[in-house]
Amino acid sequence: ETHPPESGGPPVTQRESSPAEAAPAAPEPAHEGPAQRTPEPESSAAAAAPRPEVFVERTQWHPAAEKRSATVRQGESGEPHELREGDLLDGVVVKEIHPSGVLFVYEGVEFKRGVGER
Repeated sequence: ETHPPESGGPPVTQRESSPAEAAPAAPEPAHEGPAQRTPEPESSAAAAAPRPEVFVERTQWHPAAEKRSATVRQGESGEPHELREGDLLDGVVVKEIHPSGVLFVYEGVEFKRGVGER
């Protein structure tokens, strides 16, 4: 764009740069794999939501995931449930069973409870 000079000199040419021209754009990844994902911060609602009371009485671990089980109660005085990986108990998913505890997922947030942990 050309503007007449304000002080009687030669015409002044100004070029407005767009934000895209100011910095080179990063190439888009062809495939977004687990290593390229940025973890999303927990929302204030998820962080504020209380985790359910689950009590792990015991685990039975085996190298084959389909043979693992855990005895879990909703709270310490609830009825015991024999669960396997992938099972759901009142909105809580059993993600992984370990010899010393269970990894659960509740509303997208993982948490672990050890055997006998209060």
